[in-house]
Amino acid sequence: MDAEGKVPAYLMLAGDYNIRLVSDNHPERVIGTYTADTAGDKIIRLFDISLNSTIRDYDGRASSYIYKINDSGTLYIKAEWNDTTNTTSTVTFNVYNSTGANVMTGTSTESNVLFSYSIPASLETDNLRVTLNVTNPTYGQRDYSKVMRAITSITLPGSFDSPYTLKFIIFGVFIVFALMFTVTTANWGALLLVAVAGVLSYLGVFVVAAPILGLAAMLAIFQIYKSGDRGGN
Repeated sequence: MDAEGKVPAYLMLAGDYNIRLVSDNHPERVIGTYTADTAGDKIIRLFDISLNSTIRDYDGRASSYIYKINDSGTLYIKAEWNDTTNTTSTVTFNVYNSTGANVMTGTSTESNVLFSYSIPASLETDNLRVTLNVTNPTYGQRDYSKVMRAITSITLPGSFDSPYTLKFIIFGVFIVFALMFTVTTANWGALLLVAVAGVLSYLGVFVVAAPILGLAAMLAIFQIYKSGDRGGN
């Protein structure tokens, strides 16, 4: 590590490399892969590292893969370990929720194993940390980990079950459309918004008194004819 806190390295162009975190008192952790696809000096940042691809180890003779799938509506987290040297002692699979509690543990002594965890509905929007811990008498211990979420959701300021929230959103959309009209199209735009408001009121999305809609429509039509007369004169 140099004075700027960087680790210099010389890489072969088009070579694939594992990015590892090495500690004096913790197992070595593999966080992803990097492909040296450009020549010259480069600072490797986190977004340059592929966190989702298969991580190859043991000089390319072993690989780990942690991923998520949707099988007929059921969400699963799966972790694969394939060791072609057949020298793996143990493989441990763990899933932790956002509070750090362990919700799944699996252990195998096979060199080629697939673990699977069915994500319950209560954890579908939780950040889950998945680890795959491998022990090998020749290559030592490897820890592979990944943080994932079953469903990525956007939290709105309220629920659509609340009529006030829906009215607020529709009102905001109306304002945006109103601001898009020009001086020449404002009257037609007002008539269009009145028509849309009438349809939504008829469907029961919100209630607008019929006299108010009628008055707004009459004013818009009057302005359209008035503008037409000015144009004709």
